[in-house]
Amino acid sequence: MEYKIIADPDELKSWIALKKKISSRAPERLEYVYRQSRRVYGMIDWQSSVRGYSRVFIYIQKGLGPYAAEISKIIKTIYSIKSSNLKLRLYLAAFGDEDLLVHPRPYTTYGYKRETRTIVENLAGESHNTPCLLNTLDMNPYLKAGKYKKSNKGLIIVFASRLEDVRFSETVMEKLSKHKNSYIVAVGREEVKGKLLLRQNFEKEE
Repeated sequence: MEYKIIADPDELKSWIALKKKISSRAPERLEYVYRQSRRVYGMIDWQSSVRGYSRVFIYIQKGLGPYAAEISKIIKTIYSIKSSNLKLRLYLAAFGDEDLLVHPRPYTTYGYKRETRTIVENLAGESHNTPCLLNTLDMNPYLKAGKYKKSNKGLIIVFASRLEDVRFSETVMEKLSKHKNSYIVAVGREEVKGKLLLRQNFEKEE
């Protein structure tokens, strides 16, 4: 059984508005940062509260290679959401066939990597069939290196040429609709727009 997005153009938000929503929903967590105390020699102060996503899962519709620059810019802005001392682990995958096409290792970095655009181009490719099916969110079987972390604890963004060009398996639909930080973003138009994925966004494909 497959599901599609109910794509009302009036519900779509610009990337600027969407980024504000993503930022406001960024979780707060304890992160211990040790440094030399200015008051007492040999003593250590620590900062316990940081805000941001430590794991980001990106799923790119195959055929979006020509929009690699736009997708990479959005990924870069995601880095600005987090606290400066919080590491971000980035997972990249393309969908459209039965299996995911996954970058062989996740990025763990404090800053944005320039080669991300090349990775996006290689994953998305030049051709695609519409509609594309996102059949699974699980990258674990496809990662050749790095420790996989469950996607239900991070930020999930699905990139598509148009919202109506994407179909979701029942398993994926259920996971995304329960996930408070999952979004679909259309980049195949003049203006990048998207929406938060909720259960009421989905309907069965007839």
